[in-house]
Amino acid sequence: MTTKKITIKDIAKLAGLSKGTINRVLHNRGKVSKKAHDKVDSIHW
Repeated sequence: MTTKKITIKDIAKLAGLSKGTINRVLHNRGKVSKKAHDKVDSIHW
């Protein structure tokens, strides 16, 4: 069975956010709203 690695692009599409925002959330950099953090956290990847 092969599994597809999920990418920042995939997460961005699912969350409705930009790739840059996803990158900042995942790496804990810069200012990101609580709402954006919550959207990323709500995706079960």
